[in-house]
Amino acid sequence: MKIGIVVEPYEEESESGIALCIREEILGLPKLLARNDFTLYSRRAIKKEWLAKNAANVIVSGSLLGKILWFWRRYFFDRTSLPDVLLFNMPLLPLVLPKCIKTIPVFYELIYETPGIKSLERRLSILIERLFAPIAVTRASHVITPSAGSYSDISREYKIPAHKISRVYLGYQPVPEVDEGEVSKDLLSLNGTSFFLFVGKVKYKKNLHGMIEAFIRFRQDKARKDKFVIVGDYGGEYYASLVSLLTKTGLKQDVLFVGYRSGQDRAFLYRRANALFFCTLQEGFGMPVIEAMSIGVPVLTSDIAPMNEIACGAAVLADPLSVSAMAGSLEKLCSNEDNRTRLVEDGKKVAQKYSWGTHNQEISRIINEL
Repeated sequence: MKIGIVVEPYEEESESGIALCIREEILGLPKLLARNDFTLYSRRAIKKEWLAKNAANVIVSGSLLGKILWFWRRYFFDRTSLPDVLLFNMPLLPLVLPKCIKTIPVFYELIYETPGIKSLERRLSILIERLFAPIAVTRASHVITPSAGSYSDISREYKIPAHKISRVYLGYQPVPEVDEGEVSKDLLSLNGTSFFLFVGKVKYKKNLHGMIEAFIRFRQDKARKDKFVIVGDYGGEYYASLVSLLTKTGLKQDVLFVGYRSGQDRAFLYRRANALFFCTLQEGFGMPVIEAMSIGVPVLTSDIAPMNEIACGAAVLADPLSVSAMAGSLEKLCSNEDNRTRLVEDGKKVAQKYSWGTHNQEISRIINEL
């Protein structure tokens, strides 16, 4: 069998959770399905060390239209080069791909429209997906989603029968031990400082506006000196609005935007954090929750799916739309040592449920059953 994977997004720097998932799939699936030939379709060359012996890399257009045209050209002029099965993260592809290809789209979450969005391109993208995703789903051979919460939302929205959709949990990126000699100097000043940590891109659906307001309320207790460290790419109007809010309250120096961090910087921030503060509005999975739990860092996350699902009782939960609830939960995390001890112990047990090995085994099963 010939199996294709659309490697989109392909990121070697500032790697997102979805890009990490794709990397683990292209590293793991060819080994599990070693008797099959793999083709990895990407807009630029994939690292040679990521390619298994039974995997080839083919460069295709980065645009959806470009990918569609590429597959149809092969259909008419070189049909033998087409894959039998195609796995990808672009939900609209089944709409227009040749029916001879068994398609497996991965839906991480329903498309989310940010309030006040101004980009015409983004608005058009949302409209197109809402119009055509239901049709694309009916043409797909199988649909994968990473949590029961996403499974419920997507199967209900697109009316997908149970036999055509599977929940496949993601793994997570291990957090290594810290070698402070390898940590950036700008972070070492945090040694001895109590801080809450957020990991993810700075955008509206991540609810940084709500979490920052909760942190401001928490810091109204003048005895509190905790900081809030935000790890992830930032910029644009949304970021500017957060800085404006912090400037007005006089806490700008206590909320640190440190940008995307990897390696020892990332390990240092996780392992020195007092707790992970991750009360987002929407996620497909919420990988930072598991990363923190795996090393014994207490977690405060949203009381909505999928975060309450993957936390599995081992986190403090709060309504992400309630500033007072989040602020109260921050206080609870800091003041109840018995609860912190329980969260640490339970969190490590919960993290053991999730691995890329299990993730890839489940996808392998789905491919073999098509």
